[in-house]
Amino acid sequence: MDYFNLESQQLHNLEANSMMFGSVKTKTSNDKKNNSFLLIDDGNHTSKTTIKRLLGLSKQLLKADLFYIGSLNCPNNKKLEESIASLIESEYSIIMIGFNDFKLNNINKSNKAICSLNSNFQISDHIEYLNLGFQRHLSFVDANKTNPLDLGLGELKYNSDLIELAFRNQEYIDCNLNILKRSEISSNSGANINGLFSEDLCKTLKICGTTSNMKLLRFHGFEDNASLAESEIIADCIWYFLEGSNLNEYEDPSSTTNTKEVLLQSSDLEHDYTFIKSTITDKIWFRSSIADNKYKYIPVSQSDYQKVCQDEIPERLLAFI
Repeated sequence: MDYFNLESQQLHNLEANSMMFGSVKTKTSNDKKNNSFLLIDDGNHTSKTTIKRLLGLSKQLLKADLFYIGSLNCPNNKKLEESIASLIESEYSIIMIGFNDFKLNNINKSNKAICSLNSNFQISDHIEYLNLGFQRHLSFVDANKTNPLDLGLGELKYNSDLIELAFRNQEYIDCNLNILKRSEISSNSGANINGLFSEDLCKTLKICGTTSNMKLLRFHGFEDNASLAESEIIADCIWYFLEGSNLNEYEDPSSTTNTKEVLLQSSDLEHDYTFIKSTITDKIWFRSSIADNKYKYIPVSQSDYQKVCQDEIPERLLAFI
């Protein structure tokens, strides 16, 4: 077929040449993290080589079910967006390889932030971006458009705690391989002399797997004539993401199940600060009121929490107080 629309009863009939490792199980809304992933590519040579490499990697350490459903060939961008949207509605997590012209914001109906791994700072008037790995001297960074969880290249490379906070519960993750050093991804004309090494990106995506609530993860920013080494980098990144997902326990800070509310009162008596703490993993969120009975939950570290206990407000929380 030229393109597909996913319905659960059609899952095994999408592609005649489908390959699967592990068993494929239908996810339900009350079993959100059952680690089932649909893998698709754009049909280009590099994408296909990446798939072949990925499916050849060791599966012994992975608890994830990865179902390769083939190439998605759509007659136009609108059909592509419709097809991807239908996949997301299936409640499987989607991993896309390629699709350089695809716009995640066109399918993001929930208006959740898009977590962008990119050497350039992404700005949109229509959707919020969480920018990771951007290089400040190459990007125009509008202070009014920044997210408190944004991380520049140095922070992304060296601070694992901040990476966990940035990825926590993120649903849409867009990885442009221009985040890598030019020597690592020579087929990307937008890559810079400075950037991440491939092992840095693998580490970052493993952390992403442990803490995100990923609905869609896309790898793009490579040419069809990319080298075998570049295909291997992408495959390894996906493998490490899947390994991280073995440790993922999805937690909803808005739920009263397995969480407790902690109210801190400042010594000046002008503000009360509400934190939500997981009773399972000890993860903490700061709860900020945005409307009547509507809240935003900002991931914070133990260090952030201790600072508030001492009447010292971390700079990145000031925008929410």
